[in-house]
Amino acid sequence: MKPFSWLAVLLLTSIFVLSCIPEDSESLLKKDPKEIVDSEILFAKEWFETNKKNLVNNQSWQSARLNLVNFDENDFQAIWENSQKYHFRNGRKAVEVPVENAILIFPKDFEKEWDRIDVRTVIQTHLLLIENQLQEGFFAYLIRYYPSKSTGNVSSKSFNYSKLGEKWNGRISIFSLNGTLLQSFSMES
Repeated sequence: MKPFSWLAVLLLTSIFVLSCIPEDSESLLKKDPKEIVDSEILFAKEWFETNKKNLVNNQSWQSARLNLVNFDENDFQAIWENSQKYHFRNGRKAVEVPVENAILIFPKDFEKEWDRIDVRTVIQTHLLLIENQLQEGFFAYLIRYYPSKSTGNVSSKSFNYSKLGEKWNGRISIFSLNGTLLQSFSMES
């Protein structure tokens, strides 16, 4: 991949993390929590369900690394009713969706810090869909939240970037679906 392309990807992910404005997730749900009533999230879900088989294949030309998702198996279950919308200042939109049963990768120091605890119960994996403004659809990424032990286990289906708070400490990593680490940074209060 050309250096300019990597720079563009890193810039895009940095802009997402630093400049998105969360919307009220309460407005996403009616009485039945399984029913998604927000049209933007519903569009993202329909697009993802239609295109998910091709997403990993479209990124596999970038590297021969492992795939973090296997849509043929029954892993990677997106929890759409707990989605969070974000709007960039330039008008672009993004949707963050919690995921269950995703393949986990984590730094060795993270596992050492959480000794005697199953790290699968601590790491949060989310699907990040960022609107593609050139054509209808999205760019798909995975976000991994690795909380420090001082933060504690914040495992929750309703957890997302906008709920980190000033006391959250840890590492956030953004991956392509094929396992390429695009951006990783630490947060300390």
